[in-house]
Amino acid sequence: MNSRYIESMNWADLHELIISNIRSISVAVGGLVIVLALAAGAVELKNRKEASAVTALYEARQEIEANKNIDLAGKVAALTKVADSHSGTRAAYEALLEIGDLHMDNKDYDAGISAYGQAVDAATEPFARVLARYNKATAQEIAQKCVEAIPSYAAVLAEPSAEFLKPEVLMAQARCNEQAGNNTAAIDLYQKLQDEFSDKAYYANSASVYLQKLKKRQKN
Repeated sequence: MNSRYIESMNWADLHELIISNIRSISVAVGGLVIVLALAAGAVELKNRKEASAVTALYEARQEIEANKNIDLAGKVAALTKVADSHSGTRAAYEALLEIGDLHMDNKDYDAGISAYGQAVDAATEPFARVLARYNKATAQEIAQKCVEAIPSYAAVLAEPSAEFLKPEVLMAQARCNEQAGNNTAAIDLYQKLQDEFSDKAYYANSASVYLQKLKKRQKN
């Protein structure tokens, strides 16, 4: 506050100015306290929700493990109940991943792909979304649905948290393009692997071998 301005004011005006400022500060502080209280309440509610979901998933797993006669439908039903009743939680996401795994083990690839797709939508954090996207793309490739797997692998790479998976996904994209008859795209991807990951012997060497074989087939 300007000192000259204060000197020119009488005590009554100065008193009123201080009081008005105190009221503004009080309102601001009061508002902040309310916001912090609401935030704390939201965090506590979320923690309770997550804890309840974890308990439900644990009980579902125990039920599946204890019941040796439970069939695939029973396992899926137990996990689906968790996913549906506790949506928005990490446990619901994990339940969907497990449903996908069960279907893939049973070679019901379409159902597995669908469950992994739901897990993508249910992911509560970036790394979880990367894992679900990768599982979905891999399931599509296993199901020999390479035309669908190619954009799914691209969606994995579009995730900022997927950088560590880049060489693996590029290799998968190259394989799928080759199987789909997109030889030019496959060659470009194999070459990209050699150029960008020359320090990773497995990927660089594999790309080199596949690239040479593909080019040889094209000549024939």
